[in-house]
Amino acid sequence: MNQPDANEQNIGSIPDTWFTLYSEDIVNTLIGSKRLRAGSTWPLSLSLSIDRFGNTILTAEPTKNRVRILIFTVFLMLCQVIAATASAQASNDTPFILGPPNSSEPIPIHVGFFLSDVTDVDEEREMFKFEAVLTVSWHDERQAFDPEKLGVMEQVYQGAFQFNEVYNGWWPQLVLANESGSSERQGEILRIKPDGSMTYIQVLDAVVKSEMNLHHFPFDRQSFEIIFKCLGLDRSEIVLIPDLANSGHREQGVGLAQWVFQDLSVSPLDHNLRFLDGHTGLRSHVAVNIDMTRNPSYMLRLVVVPLFILIMLSWSIFWMDGESLGDRMDISFLGILTIVAYQIMISEILPRIDYWTLMSTFLYLSLMSMAAGVVINLYVSHLDRLGRVTEGDTIDQRCRWLFPATYFSLNLVSAIYFLLLK
Repeated sequence: MNQPDANEQNIGSIPDTWFTLYSEDIVNTLIGSKRLRAGSTWPLSLSLSIDRFGNTILTAEPTKNRVRILIFTVFLMLCQVIAATASAQASNDTPFILGPPNSSEPIPIHVGFFLSDVTDVDEEREMFKFEAVLTVSWHDERQAFDPEKLGVMEQVYQGAFQFNEVYNGWWPQLVLANESGSSERQGEILRIKPDGSMTYIQVLDAVVKSEMNLHHFPFDRQSFEIIFKCLGLDRSEIVLIPDLANSGHREQGVGLAQWVFQDLSVSPLDHNLRFLDGHTGLRSHVAVNIDMTRNPSYMLRLVVVPLFILIMLSWSIFWMDGESLGDRMDISFLGILTIVAYQIMISEILPRIDYWTLMSTFLYLSLMSMAAGVVINLYVSHLDRLGRVTEGDTIDQRCRWLFPATYFSLNLVSAIYFLLLK
């Protein structure tokens, strides 16, 4: 190395490994040279030397040939142009992986639905809540990899952070078309095979709205529908296909009171959409139908059986004297008020539907029976006041069998109509 002379500026000891710096502030900090003015752009000629104590000395001396400045500046600009060109070329050679794969045919997306449980059914708002495992499979050649280079036979992105922050690629974003409220993803995992086969698994907890047929209530059977669609892509770009191999349910069914699980099915569904400018579009969907029957024991125990007992007790008025009008009217009106209370209770359970149900028909038949009893009470009392007691007694005797026969017959006809014909 060169030995320092008297004209060199000793700036102290530095490590043996050094790199050239071209910065006015750093040079001023290192050597504090008075010959370098603020704002100057002088390049430095640097040399290393070792003093008698074994310390490594950096000697900096301003060059007087400004041609080096021009050459150095042009060199830096040329390096930047070369780097930008190389980066643009690499970007053009790398395929865009954030969009769907290029294909002349719609991309098949296989959708599997495994039902874990139905946790709630809200008849009034026609909604239900469920927990399920959603499996989505597709093929993307852009994600293929060499397992020998990566050292793994399968790439796995587990959890929300790895999937959202680490994974860099496209996936079909499935959403609930009939969702009511917000859904919650409790867990997710993405698996990538060497040939580009992709599998996305997600634990879903959601509330959806599904129209219910309550004609047979409380002996009804409901088909709760869940509809999945791919956000932003139409039928010409992707097609959703049911994946029966990853669809199913637990053997013990669901653990929801009043409901008994019957069956689950997954089927394709296409919807035609019409837009305001006149054009139409076809969207691919997957429909999941959960068939469940209601256990009527609760409603029978709470409403039907008590009302039957109350109605039969109300017929006791036909064994009472016609002169005791007050007592007979008390029994009849007590029954009417009880039926009205039951109607209010049922209205809080069922939605505001515009059709008759089996339960509403039963309540109205019971109300009509009570109202008819009030009319008979008044007529028999009127006959007694006219002195036609025998005629009034005859009417009571006929009503003892006529009221029960008519009431049970009408309810039987109603049950046959709703359960067999409706």
